[in-house]
Amino acid sequence: MRREKDNALLFLLLNPFLGFVHAFKYNHEKWSVNAVWLFVIFYGFTMAKPEGMDSSRYVQRLKNSYYSSSWESFAGGFYTEEGAQVDLYEPTVIFLMSRFTDSGDLLFAVFGLVFGYFYSRNLWMVLRCVPGQMTTFLWIIFLSFALIIPFWHMNGVRMWTAAHVFAFGVLNHILYQKRNAFIFIALSVLFHFSFVIPVVLFFCFRFFRLGWPLLYYAYIFSFAVSELNVGALRELMLAYSPEFLIPRVQSYTGEVYIDKVNETMQGASFHIIYYRKVIVWTIVIFFSFIFFKRVKNLVTYPYLKDLFAISLIILSFGNIASLVPSGGRFLSIGQLFAFAFIFLYLKTAAPDKFRFWFRYASYPMLFLFLIVSLRISLETITVMSVLGNPVFALLIDLHIPIISLFN
Repeated sequence: MRREKDNALLFLLLNPFLGFVHAFKYNHEKWSVNAVWLFVIFYGFTMAKPEGMDSSRYVQRLKNSYYSSSWESFAGGFYTEEGAQVDLYEPTVIFLMSRFTDSGDLLFAVFGLVFGYFYSRNLWMVLRCVPGQMTTFLWIIFLSFALIIPFWHMNGVRMWTAAHVFAFGVLNHILYQKRNAFIFIALSVLFHFSFVIPVVLFFCFRFFRLGWPLLYYAYIFSFAVSELNVGALRELMLAYSPEFLIPRVQSYTGEVYIDKVNETMQGASFHIIYYRKVIVWTIVIFFSFIFFKRVKNLVTYPYLKDLFAISLIILSFGNIASLVPSGGRFLSIGQLFAFAFIFLYLKTAAPDKFRFWFRYASYPMLFLFLIVSLRISLETITVMSVLGNPVFALLIDLHIPIISLFN
């Protein structure tokens, strides 16, 4: 046991990125999951935080708090008419860190400590759930699962840490029947207020067993909601939100914010617009086949049945929430569960013609997704993240994003 831990620590001291890569190759070893965790912490310490990204704003908040914040002003910012804070995790970490440092690198190392723990555990829960050989195609599906909400999404630490905490609870409940799973599902709300809705949806799934036809057709119907009136949705949300959440609802559903997001997307390149859409098409194809041809077979595998159901529920909500630009982020959570389901189904089910045709139909789409995702990662992964180690990172300030080497 001691030796297993030492392997992960050895990679941390020599080159955390090398440990991250080797973790996938030696995923059956106990140290592998911790090697991924330690790399994410190191990534947080060495990542680029350019102006305009959320990460730079968090760093600025840390500096402001370091020089001027007091306990009274911090505590008074929560759940009041004057205060703007509705999430507990991020402002609490920033305030506590600001008591002894204004280093953005240390701040994101702490963020990486939490994010990396849940991220690595979610990956390995799915990877180790079903024993068996890993083919090239299964690795492509698994890597797609890993990049739905990748570690560089830590740039938006509130939303995406909440997503992995929520997923950690759901996957523990469905795959391993852990009793403490409900605690982590509920805790996700402390990371991002909007997770109240996924938590409610999960408990609806848990206590009200809805039929396959209702879930599937609700999912298909949810693609048509783009014709609905955003203003009507905003009014509905304002009518049922607690008072302390109303400013956030107004901010995320306001016309100024929506126009700003739309302008950003209009200026985006072709591959940025469509690389997430191929994930949507892949899921629709796979889920439609399961529903019309194999849904009865899922009864044999309770964890597949439940993953299928929760994926349909969260994806349906995500399609509706995507009426509001930021609401589309919930699609990523549904896609995370959907790709966990696809991976485990393909690893569990016996080979058949569908697996053959699906493999070759999905290859081009998934390759586009993987390539563009990795390209995006180079904007925050630095030279130090890949080539360095903690000793070098402390001695040398080399926050040069890899993408800049190609410009």
